[in-house]
Amino acid sequence: MAIKGNINDPIWVKLTEDGKRIHNEHYANILKNSKVQIDLKNYEPKIDRKGLTRYTLWEWASIFGPSLHHGMMVQPFTDNIVYYDEP
Repeated sequence: MAIKGNINDPIWVKLTEDGKRIHNEHYANILKNSKVQIDLKNYEPKIDRKGLTRYTLWEWASIFGPSLHHGMMVQPFTDNIVYYDEP
């Protein structure tokens, strides 16, 4: 089955505690070298009432790509499920 999409398309995941940590570390690493004072709370994952967080595909790949590999010990999303349509 082929899935056709654009890297700007939205996806949804249900983050685990490890996923929340990876998300927060990603933005902390970006902002630590910023010359502008930015509150990290603005970059915390926004979790909806269903427990899902929305990303664009490119943002999701940028944040979680380094932690996604064969034999990974950390599971950033519940059941490794990525939703391509809003559940």
